[in-house]
Amino acid sequence: EALASAQRRREAEAGTAERRAEREAKGWAVEREASQLELEAAVHGAEAAELLAELAQDVAAEARKALFRLDRLRELQSEVPALEGHLKKTIPRTVAAEIAVSHDGAHWADVGPWCPDSESQARLSCAARRRRAARHGVR
Repeated sequence: EALASAQRRREAEAGTAERRAEREAKGWAVEREASQLELEAAVHGAEAAELLAELAQDVAAEARKALFRLDRLRELQSEVPALEGHLKKTIPRTVAAEIAVSHDGAHWADVGPWCPDSESQARLSCAARRRRAARHGVR
């Protein structure tokens, strides 16, 4: 009986040692797998960081382009009132001068407004034409 008891105890210790060895082996396997996963995560994290950096550079470049366009638009908008004023002065004078030259070969600024002889154009008096020309900047 003492022999049987010692035998059982050795078998139990052997089973315990075997289970302990299995647990340690599983632990090492789990640790290796965790280590591998950590390594993969670090690699993927580095790749993600690199892609984010590239994306940030692209966004910054597009933002610079948009700011440049916005500045150019503001610059052009600031020029609009001056251009409008210039056109309001220039176009009527140019058109009136072309009309004057086409009718009598002289510029209104030189000889005054042309007074037509035909009945259809004679409805407006020369004074009315002069007033209209003065409104448009033609003298």
